[in-house]
Parts: sequence; structure tokens; C-alpha cells
Amino acid sequence: THPMPLPPTCAAPAAWFNLTVTANNDNRTYSGVAYAGGNGVVYTGFVNGENSSALGGVLNYSGTSQGAINAGSYPIAPGGLTSGNYALSFVGGTLTVSPATLSAIVGNLTGTTSKVYDGTTVATLTAGNYLFSGFAPNEGVAVTKTTGTFDSANAGSGKTVTVNLTGGDYAATGSTVLSNYTLPTTVSGTIGTITPKSVTFTVPVLTKTYDGNANATVSSAWLTQLSSQLGVAGDSVTGISLAYDNKNVGTGKALNAFSATINDGNNGNNYAITYVGNNASAITRLNSVVWTGGATGSWFDAANWAGGAVPDLSNVANVVIPVGATVTFGATVASPTQSGAVHVDSLNASGGLMMTDGELDVGPGGIALGGFRQTGGNVLVAGDFVATQQFNQSGAGQLTVNGTTTIAGTDAPIFLGNLDSVGVVTVTNAGGGISQSEGTTLTLRGSSIFSANHLGQPATIKLAGSGNDFSGPVSAHGSDVTLTDRNVLTLGLVAATGTLSLTSNGALNLGTTTIGGNLFATSGNGGIAQTGPLSVAGQTTLNSGSGSVVLADPQNVFGSIVIAAGAGVVVRNPLADAIAQRYARLEAGEFSARNSIPMAKNYTIDDINRVFSDDKSVLSVADIFDGITVARTTNF
Repeated sequence: THPMPLPPTCAAPAAWFNLTVTANNDNRTYSGVAYAGGNGVVYTGFVNGENSSALGGVLNYSGTSQGAINAGSYPIAPGGLTSGNYALSFVGGTLTVSPATLSAIVGNLTGTTSKVYDGTTVATLTAGNYLFSGFAPNEGVAVTKTTGTFDSANAGSGKTVTVNLTGGDYAATGSTVLSNYTLPTTVSGTIGTITPKSVTFTVPVLTKTYDGNANATVSSAWLTQLSSQLGVAGDSVTGISLAYDNKNVGTGKALNAFSATINDGNNGNNYAITYVGNNASAITRLNSVVWTGGATGSWFDAANWAGGAVPDLSNVANVVIPVGATVTFGATVASPTQSGAVHVDSLNASGGLMMTDGELDVGPGGIALGGFRQTGGNVLVAGDFVATQQFNQSGAGQLTVNGTTTIAGTDAPIFLGNLDSVGVVTVTNAGGGISQSEGTTLTLRGSSIFSANHLGQPATIKLAGSGNDFSGPVSAHGSDVTLTDRNVLTLGLVAATGTLSLTSNGALNLGTTTIGGNLFATSGNGGIAQTGPLSVAGQTTLNSGSGSVVLADPQNVFGSIVIAAGAGVVVRNPLADAIAQRYARLEAGEFSARNSIPMAKNYTIDDINRVFSDDKSVLSVADIFDGITVARTTNF
């Protein structure tokens, strides 16, 4: 199967054997470096175990592959080999230069891009925001696309911006051939910032009626207006808080806004809101509020009043306390209630009021209560005062009434304290006596009427405060009645089934009085007089000091002795005629006063029996020293 070797002297025939030299294909990724050489060859046709060493020459390559740089396919042509034994044939290979691929583009947007929130995700970019790596030296691209996309429309920093690119978005720089590269279709980077949009909300001038808090109601129209101010489609203001400088009634009040609720998908953080308030708003007075608390409770606890509208300061005109409730007006104040004098137009209460501290000023509508108890504080009433069931004053509390005062009791004694009333005072108790608490003062500037009963029978009336001042006539109906006045005391109609005790520091007028017991009247140095008949069943003791005693009404009735001391005493009794039937009438001059005695008294006695009784011992030495001379005692 093999040719016989030729003898050395024989010449070899040309190309006895065929040998094929085939160039290997080669693949390169574009790098900007010129291609040289090849990728080796494959020999086909060697015999007798020969190899390339049996060939002469030097293997080389030619073709357009040599020096090829750009991406493409180029022939690799082998050559340069020789052989005397083989007929050589060369078969070319192919050089493939693939475009370069930038596979490491992560976060290759650089610099920053920012905008004010506008509700969109559009990001504005410049060529400087693009950064590419992996290009051959001195090669590169510029990106002409100027917009990208934020990861969301919401305000924030370090936001990811993404750009989708096509071939048309690239521009080659220098000698760059774009086809040499596989360019990225997407680049991104955390280079974005969206700043909140600045919006100013200006608070409108508002007026509301007092409701116990400083909040103002926001209208839907204003919310619509605020939403339009945002200027971003789809975003809206769904709520906002408005608050006055305080909860109290007034004009020219500050009203401010805060805490707007914005529906923008970002809890309102897409906006920087500036709130502009005003100082021209107002809170008007609430006409009326009703107690809704329990049977007892504090006036100054907002939870006890309808709608929380606590009637403090001057915030409510009219206050209503229903039956069954007793409200304490004191020093304890629970927020948001404010301390200070309370001013209302009226207090209408079927229930009761317990006054322990503070000041309650009531206007011309006055006070009408079921019960009133006072241990402290001041109550000033421009109108009338009425208590229909109970009344009890003690301690340093003061009740001042510019209208009339009407007090009634049904099941307990009445205790008056520091009461100053301009109008008529009427005190009626069907449940016991009428007394005055120790250390208190009654200043009654008009007429006054006192009536005390218990179980259908007259009860005690004792108004004995040393500072009392009854400017008008005092009428009374009771059992034992005691009245003290630091000035002039004038009685009106008095009916005492027991003892009547009167003390004044000035003129004392006994009015029209009926007494079932004794009468004790002391006027300091003021005169003692009367305006109507006087009827005394028991003893009468009168002391007018340096004043006179003139009880000259012809209808007077003295049921027992009359002891009178004064600068001049006139006591008349209509029973003189009856007495004359029992005793000899005194003749003129038989009973006279000795004017020579400095403290002499001038007595005019019509009924000697009623004045001195049947006991002759009454006319004793003491009487003579008092300036009385009895010339003929046998008449007694």
C-alpha cells in the first residue's frame, strides 16, 4: 500500500502525496487591538508517521484577518510552508470579532438629578449622569437621552433612577465604532432626589359658637380649595385641624391650622406645608347649656355639661341644672376648664348649687334654684334670687342680690349668712326655723319678710348678727323672734307667739306687732316708737337710752307690766277706763316727775295698773331715784 522508496539516484516525482493545511477558526471579542496571526492549522495527508516537521518554510497567515480590529468575520489564509514530498493545499479559516459587551454596568448613573414633587416619575438627566466602563482605550459613547424614571413619584432622597436605552440613544465618541459593542438597554443608579412641594395654607376668618374646646370646624369647601392648591392631579386634602388660641369667647382671636391630612400616597410627605393663621376670628357666647353629669359633681368639669361646653368665665349665657342634681362650685378646676370668675346671664336650676369657693356673677336673668348651700365664695346676682326648697349659708361666703330675694324651705331649718340684697327679701320656711350663722352679716336694703313654721306651728326666727343692717321694714311671723340691727330698725307687721327681742343702734320702730310672750326692745340711744297698734301679752321691757319712748297708739294692749327707760316715756293703753273701775283715778299732780333729778324721766301714765302691776312694791326707792314721785299710793 506504500510506494517503494526510490533509489537515491532517482528523482522524486512532483507531488506524490497530497497534504492539506487547514487554518483553525478564531473568535475574539472586540478590544480595539488589531488581530495578527492565526489560531493554528490542521494537517491532513501526512504519511509514514510524518508531521509538520517534514515540511519546509514557515507557517504564516494572511488575509483581511490580519490587522482586523472591528467586529466582523475575516478570512484567515494559511501559507508559507513547502514540501518536496507532498503537494500542499491550503484551506482558510475564519476570524470572528464579536462586539464588546458591557456586562458590568451596575449603578452607572452618576451625579444627581432632582426635582420638586409633581406627582410624576419623570427624571431629567444630562450626558454627565451616564457613566460606562469596559470600552477600549480612548473609546466611549455619549447618551443623548435626557429623561429617566424615578422608582416612585414620592418625595425622597437616594432614589433609584432607571433609563431604558436604544441604539439611537447612543452617540459614539472619538473613533468608536458602536457596532463593536453590545450596549446596555437599561442603566440605573440611586442618584435621584424628589423634594417635597412647598404649599401655603392660609386659614380663613371664622366664627363659631362656644362649645367648650378650641377646635374649629373645617368646611368641605375649604378642603376643596386646599386640594386645588396642591396642584397635583389625584392628590387631595381630606382633613386639617384648626384651633383657636383658646376655647373662650372673644373677638380678634388667633386661629391657626396644623396637621393637614393629604391623600398623596405618601402620608402627605410629598408636601412641605406652611400654615398661615389669622387674628381676626371669633367665638360667640353659647346661649344655654344643661348639666348632664350625675347627682353630684363639679361645675368646672367639662364632662358634666352637654357637649363638654363647661360654663366657665363668660362663655355661656344661661345655665340649667335639672332636678335631682346638686352642682359644686369650688376651687377644683379640671382641664380644659379655666379658673376665674364665672359670668352668666341666668342660672335656672330645679336642682341645687353648693358654693364653696370662687366667684359666680349672674346677670339680670337671676338665679332660680331648688336648693342653695354656701360655705365660701361669692355669688353676685344682678337680677332676682330664688331658692324653693333649701337654703343654708355658713362661713365666709357672700351672696349679693341686686333684685329681690325669695327663699323657701320645706324640710330643714334655714340658715342665713352673709346676704346683701337690694330688693325685697322674703324668707319662708315650712320645715323649721330661720336662723343666722355665727359671724355673718345680713345687709337687707329693702323690706324683708320672715315666716317660720314647723309641723304647722310657728318656729323660731333668730337674726342676731351684730353687723346686721335692715334698711327697710322687717316683718316676721314665728314663735320666738330675735332681730338685731347695727343701725335703725323698723318693723313692719310682726306676729310672735313667743318672745320678741329687738336690738338696734338707732331709732327703733315697733311697727304693728302682736306678741304672745314678752317684749324686749333696746335701741341704744335712739327713740322707740310705733306705726301701728302694739299688743304684748307678757312683760314689756323698753330701753331707749337717751332717746324717748313714745308708744301712744290708742289701740295698744299690754297684758303685763311695762318697764320703760328713756329720756321721755309715753305709754298708752286703751284699758284705762276698765282699770279706772277698779282703782281710783290718779288726780293731777299726784304722780309727777321731779325735774331736779338729772336723770329724771317724764312719764305719762294712763293705765297705772298695766304699767306697774298691782304690786305696790314696784314703786320702790329705785323708782323714786329714777325721778318718779308717787304722792298718794292708796290709789294702788
